[in-house]
Parts: sequence; structure tokens; C-alpha cells
Amino acid sequence: MNIYTLLADFILMVHFAFVAFVVAGFILIWVGFFLRWSFVRDTRFRLAHLLAMAFVLGESLLGLICPLTTWEEQLRLRGGGGQSYAGSFMPHWLGRIYSTT
Repeated sequence: MNIYTLLADFILMVHFAFVAFVVAGFILIWVGFFLRWSFVRDTRFRLAHLLAMAFVLGESLLGLICPLTTWEEQLRLRGGGGQSYAGSFMPHWLGRIYSTT
């Protein structure tokens, strides 16, 4: 394993964390509202979540591929992986996860 592969794996983990923040954050805000969790009312948390959702929405509306996907793919190619996404991040990795189960 070389440095490019390690960096690609790191970007992959950051990407999964970002997606988890967007999805789980949305759920936590609603659940937390009804259970009166104070952190879901924190302005910084709500603003960070709103900006993350806006970024994803903007990418979707403009038909752009996430920069994290592009960086990961370039690093994997430099690392000799020869792996390239057919589409975007989510269909690629979800397809790989479901094909192994």
C-alpha cells in the first residue's frame, strides 16, 4: 500500500463521515426536537448541517460530482489501483457493499 492509496482511503472515510453527518443530522434534529435535546438547537450545529445540505443540493442541481469523489479517484489512479467510478460516490460504494452481502 502506498501513500496515494492511504490518502484515497482517508478521503473515502471523510466522505462517508460527511454523508453520515447530513443524513444522521437530519434525523437527529427531528428526534432531538421532540426529546428536547439541547445540542440540536445549537446554532453552530444547525448552521453546519444546513451548509452541508446546501452543498449537496447545489451539487445535485448543477449536476456536479463531489470534489471528494474526484480527489479519491485521482489518488487511487496514481496509487496504481486502476479503479475508476462509473458514476458518483454513493452508487459506486453502495453497489460494492451490497454485492458482497
